[in-house]
Amino acid sequence: MNLPVLLSFLLLSASPVIADEIVYLKCVTKVNIESKDLDTNKIGKREETKTTHIMVNLTKSLTRTANNPTWREEKIVNGVAISERERSENGLYFKRKGTLQIVPPGPVNIEAIVRNDYFSETTKVRGMCEGIDESEFEKARKEAKS
Repeated sequence: MNLPVLLSFLLLSASPVIADEIVYLKCVTKVNIESKDLDTNKIGKREETKTTHIMVNLTKSLTRTANNPTWREEKIVNGVAISERERSENGLYFKRKGTLQIVPPGPVNIEAIVRNDYFSETTKVRGMCEGIDESEFEKARKEAKS
């Protein structure tokens, strides 16, 4: 094999640099929040529908929303973001578990509880996500800034 042929073979067989794989989602969710005053046992309930635009970097396992430019590390397994967070600080306890189907876009399910000695609040989020293009995400991001 002569040198030019060998160099051509090596160049063509080299692995290309892999670009970050980005996915854009629009998730419409129903949010149910139940709060309880632990002194009076008074219970409050509210329900709302929310639309969230999400940008996912599958290569680096990062997510961000159109409302918040900060990237968050996520555990992404087989196209599903799995989130479990728990912390306690200054007498306030917080726990959250959730899943978000990214590839293919699908359901989002989140449950969270926040409590201290005086109140307890439970949040349940259920909804569906669909794939969108970058321009729709950028439009939502610009609207969130204004």
